[in-house]
Amino acid sequence: MRLSFVHFIFIAMMIGAVVTTRYGMGAAPISTRNRHEQLHTNFNVTGTIKCQNAPPWCYTVQLLELDSISNDVVGSVTGCEITNPSQDFQLEDWQLWDGVVDGNFELELLIKHDCGLEITDEKQSLSLPFGRYSTARMNFERKVKIDLSKNTAEIIELTEWERQLGRVPH
Repeated sequence: MRLSFVHFIFIAMMIGAVVTTRYGMGAAPISTRNRHEQLHTNFNVTGTIKCQNAPPWCYTVQLLELDSISNDVVGSVTGCEITNPSQDFQLEDWQLWDGVVDGNFELELLIKHDCGLEITDEKQSLSLPFGRYSTARMNFERKVKIDLSKNTAEIIELTEWERQLGRVPH
């Protein structure tokens, strides 16, 4: 009888510990919280988009995480310009950990626009591949220049760490 009571108390304590940990009723160890916070990556893409042809013109810039089944839109920004041939943009968002197979995000900037087109629903597009980016890195930053009249997009600035390395990290 006494042994059954001891087993009951032990099981009740274990269930209480699981409930406390799972539902946040107790303080999680700091190392666990830090690991959880690092499961996402912050993305910041800034730049200038230009259309020398007569305004008005509109655009959508999307940061894509390329997957074999379907691509994830990490973030998107849309704008239209009535009088100016260029406009600055900023795309900020975050993405949960990815890269089940290789531990990398496969990133691409997709630009859809109607620069130089008659006012219709038709859009042109161009892309700027960023390549692979490690999911272990907490921040992804790029500064880009997009010229829709020439149908070009280029990276004009990397992070300080990447400039010191002289290359994009993997």
